Amino acid sequence: MKGRMSLALVGVVVLVSLASAAYAKKTVISYVTWWGGDLAETEKMAVKTFMDRNPDIEVRMSTWDWANFHDKLLASTIGGLAPDVFKADVYYMPDYIDAGIAVNLEPYLKRDKMDLSSWYQFTLQPVTNRRDGKLYGFPSNWGGLMYFANRDYFTQNGLPVPNDGWSWEQFVQDLSKMRKDTNGDGKFEKFGAGVSYWCWWAWAYTNGGNILSKDARKVTMDTPQIGEAMKFVMDLMKGWRVASPDNAGDWESGRQGMTTMWTHTVQTIKPKFPVSIIEFPYGKSRTYTMKGDCMAIHAGSKKKDAAWKFMKWYLSEEFQAMQMKTGLAPIQRKLAETEWVKWKKGNYDIEIRNALPTQVGRQPKFLECTTPTWRKMETIWNPEFSKVYAGTLGPEEIGRKLQPKLQQVLDEYWKRMDKRRSGK
Repeated sequence: MKGRMSLALVGVVVLVSLASAAYAKKTVISYVTWWGGDLAETEKMAVKTFMDRNPDIEVRMSTWDWANFHDKLLASTIGGLAPDVFKADVYYMPDYIDAGIAVNLEPYLKRDKMDLSSWYQFTLQPVTNRRDGKLYGFPSNWGGLMYFANRDYFTQNGLPVPNDGWSWEQFVQDLSKMRKDTNGDGKFEKFGAGVSYWCWWAWAYTNGGNILSKDARKVTMDTPQIGEAMKFVMDLMKGWRVASPDNAGDWESGRQGMTTMWTHTVQTIKPKFPVSIIEFPYGKSRTYTMKGDCMAIHAGSKKKDAAWKFMKWYLSEEFQAMQMKTGLAPIQRKLAETEWVKWKKGNYDIEIRNALPTQVGRQPKFLECTTPTWRKMETIWNPEFSKVYAGTLGPEEIGRKLQPKLQQVLDEYWKRMDKRRSGK
């Protein structure tokens, strides 16, 4: 009896030892993201499917709050506690590249002979180092800033939903037919669209405006296109009174016919009415404004090969096809233009076929996320644009007022970069 118990005990010890050895061989990498709610399901799916295919690597994912995500990433870098892989909003990727936080991925691309020709090439702009032209990250998804339209609202007002672009003039005409005084007090309670100052650059782009010159060394906020665009937006609310301040709650309750959103947030909405995604109206340029999120390997990672393997899976056509089923646009053009546009969400009627950037007549413009020190500039222009929307600053004055402040920030940036490049 004792002999049998001893053999059983030995067997248990052997199994435990083997399990411990297997665990010891497993490489553990950390991954941080801010995606929560419905978006978190995509991240969980990426981690689980990767580990199922790679049992020798464990991915420990952490979700940080968006409000302090970037500060926390910088702090973790200084403290030596940085993640191996991190999600990055394209707004801030240039700063991570300049700070040496993101790893140059060109050696991995060459080693694995990755062909990126099937990708939407605009998605590579924010992760490309402006100085050396090399990739320091990869896009995980992209989205366009568009109007999410309540189709019933259009039908009730005898109007078709535009599907091939509309001019500023047509936009105003349609909105004038969609405002409603529901209680007879002489004031409009329902409007065809909401407008917001947070996406002022999208309005500027549709009027041919830009934040920077092509070489990114000169701020171009003092051009007429910026002022004209801001005046148009304010006239929609204050002058012609055909629009109201954008509010997702007003749209969901039916008080606004359209609201502005990024297409990559489509999976989070649960509308009670049929929805069509349509592009911004245009003044001088039929421009489609885009942005996205990306991923990078942290320079402080000691497990870069495993980190790259995880990131490579996230970028693969197989996972992008899986991600696409949740509503996120894939970076592979073929998938986006053949399968993603057919996306359906449960029992909801959401039409997304007009969300492609490649439709005839459109000028795809990736939000100027390669703008150096975007975050610092944002802290300067946001308070000023809020004054425009509050009516305390003239819309045609905003560009001229911001120009010198923003140019000073840009000059300081290029002074540092040029000094670094010269090795002085």
